[in-house]
Amino acid sequence: MKQLIVTADDFGLSPGVVDGIVDAHDRGIVTATSLMVNAPAADEAFSWAREHHSLGVGLHFVLTFGRPVGPAWPLGDLVDDNGDFLRAESGAHAKASQSQVAAELRAQLERFEAHVGRPPTHIDGHHHVHAIPGILNTVIEAARRHRIPVRSPDEATLGRLRAIGVASPDTFVDTFYGEDNVSVDKLVEILDELPEGTTELMCHPATEDAVLESLSSYTGARYKEHQTLVSAVVQQALSEREIELVASLQS
Repeated sequence: MKQLIVTADDFGLSPGVVDGIVDAHDRGIVTATSLMVNAPAADEAFSWAREHHSLGVGLHFVLTFGRPVGPAWPLGDLVDDNGDFLRAESGAHAKASQSQVAAELRAQLERFEAHVGRPPTHIDGHHHVHAIPGILNTVIEAARRHRIPVRSPDEATLGRLRAIGVASPDTFVDTFYGEDNVSVDKLVEILDELPEGTTELMCHPATEDAVLESLSSYTGARYKEHQTLVSAVVQQALSEREIELVASLQS
């Protein structure tokens, strides 16, 4: 059996991201999304998620964008002098410890549940920050406590999660990314190569949005992703290959 979770990252980043994800779910193949509780359009994402339960909504744990949800002082070198998170390319996150990020993960989970009204269906990380070893320790503790599956962006993370009893999809696909890799033909190629078991496909759909373009360098490809994910050709390809769309794993 082949099952596919199509997860749209960055829910709440901007109005166009919220609109693109919702439309790619309503008219297309997106089955899950990962919500940034500290992002500019988080309130729009919260509002939609409260009223709709067909889309799996997880926590996109953020340590590389915006400001902390909890107190900044435990985060040490992960924030700048203004209290904003340092960017992923700073290299600071590789030095993070479990004690530094535990309070922030707890704060983000609490904000999620308070505004969405239910626990997240999964945890992953903005820029895959959750898989950095020192940070992963904290995520594992939370995932075990709440029985929440966690994304595995690499084999090492998958092995560690499986060894400790945390659910994660069998396969993770991150190749549906970049202007040259998000066409209908490219996505059908991915579907052709899908292995048995449960696969998570990461995507980043959005509709055109000036706010998004002020926040991210990855914009034009998001708009192309949106069009691909609602394509009737892609939906037909799923049917022909007997791939079942699912919203989440059961931990």
